[in-house]
Order: sequence, then structure tokens, then C-alpha cells
Amino acid sequence: MRIKRMMVPGEPEPFSHYCHVVRADNHVYVSGAVGIGADGQIPADTVSQFELALQSVDRCLRHAGASAANVVKVTLFMTDISERGLINPLRQAYFGEHRPASTLVEVKALVDPRLFYPAASERALRKQLDHLDSHCKRFIESSPFLVLASFGADGRVDASPRGGEAGFVRYQHERRLLIPDAPGNQRLDSLSNIIQTGQIGLLFMIPGMDETLRVNGKAFVSLDPALLAVFAHLRHRPRSLIDVEVHEAYLHCAKAFMRSHLWNPQHHIDRTNFPTMGEMLRDQTGMSATIETQEAMLKRYANDI
Repeated sequence: MRIKRMMVPGEPEPFSHYCHVVRADNHVYVSGAVGIGADGQIPADTVSQFELALQSVDRCLRHAGASAANVVKVTLFMTDISERGLINPLRQAYFGEHRPASTLVEVKALVDPRLFYPAASERALRKQLDHLDSHCKRFIESSPFLVLASFGADGRVDASPRGGEAGFVRYQHERRLLIPDAPGNQRLDSLSNIIQTGQIGLLFMIPGMDETLRVNGKAFVSLDPALLAVFAHLRHRPRSLIDVEVHEAYLHCAKAFMRSHLWNPQHHIDRTNFPTMGEMLRDQTGMSATIETQEAMLKRYANDI
């Protein structure tokens, strides 16, 4: 059997280890086609995606010396089979009187999650910076709280809250931040992950403001005395700090905070209606030590703040 594997000019790069078309003697096999335009963008509607997929199939067939009239079997995959009526006229227009065998399969997801969502707006794409501009700088200097995301060499992911006075994270320049390591539970999950992989994600928040700031990049755990001196004014001088090299920075819209009413006091719970931290830890750990009251815990924590 003579086999010829072909990559078709103008087609999107394969998602994995395969080629666009394989010709085995007189048989032509076309890899799955998806609705991605030549510019890499994905239309928001099913009809436009299907049109692009058909165009892709047609280019692959012609590259192999075949056409729609030579197709004997078609398999279609849709995430919403109820929309099949939208694509049937396009199928008929493409194949004409030629009717290949066909199978339609409803699937949970397609290989690229973008195929299930509308294309991102130009503004959403262009807002991503490779540095911290004046707006990012002001946001960081006004933020008393962030969530720090990291992952270890074993792939396990962690997200940790970090807080302090507004501006506790120090802006050094447009591509560098310093985060002091405040007293905690000594698990050192974030520091261990950063030492292993050197990657970090930050989400800065400002109380009362629904927009957030996302910063991603490389990170290093530093014991440099000169850098630690930046935080000499703190009541508890950090033993180490996280030195962040900024690769991405962008503002995130207010929708999540608007949906959650996070800053609205009318939506805040009465803390006394929820178990104390001591009660929850007793249930989770099975340890029989005396349960610490919420007031006693807060008083103890105050010594580390």
C-alpha cells in the first residue's frame, strides 16, 4: 500500500500529532475539520463555524486530488444536536445530489473550548500587556489583598490569599514586583511550588471596586537582605519574599463581583450563624483538643498581623 501524508497550506496547525490528509492508494482520509478562520478567529454561531469546516474539508479533498463527489462517509460532531436543522441546508448545498453515508454524534465538548464560545472581542485581547502600566501600578499600590496561584512539579495547583496594608506588594518597575511573606501556617505551599516551577499568577483586589487586576509571570523566592530591607517598616519583617517577573498584566471586568455582590454589606452573612474555625477544624481533623472560640482565635491572630 502506498501511503502519502499531506499538510494542506492555509489550514490551521494540527492540535496534536497528525496531518491534515492521508492518501492510501486510492483512498483519502481527511482529519476532523473545525470552524476556525484563516485569521485564527472562531465565529460565534454554529452556521458560520460549519461553513468554515466545510471549506476546510473541501481544501483538503482538492489537495488530495478529490472532491465532494468522491466522499463516501461523513461523521459530524456537535455539542448541541438540536441545532442540526441549521446545518442541513449547508450540507445539501455542498454535496448536491451526491449523498454520502453520514453519522451525527452529540458530544460533551470539542477539542478546542473556543469552539463552544463566541470569539473574544478585540478589546479583550488587546488589553493584555507584557508590563505594568500606570493604571496597573496604581491598582497594585491601592490593593490590600490578592490571591496567589502556583503549581508544583507534580502538577498540583494551589491558590493562597495574601493581605496587608494597601500597597503591601511593592512595585519596583514595570516588570517587577516584590511580595513579602507574612507569618502563616508554615505549610509553605506557595513557596515550595515557586521553587519547583518558578511560575505565578496573581489576582489583585481593592475593597469596594468590582474590577480586578491579573498578573502572571515568573517568580523566585529570595532571601536577599537588600530586598528584604524594602519591608523593614513592617511589624513582622519577612523571612523571605517572592520576586515576580511580570510577563502578563490585564484588568478583569466587574461581572463576577457584580454577580456575587461581594462588597455589598446587605449580602454579608452574620458570622455567628456559621461554625467557628475551631469547630470546623475539629470536625475535619478529628483532633480532640479544646475548641478555640472565634474571639480567642482572632486575638491570637492579631499577634501575627
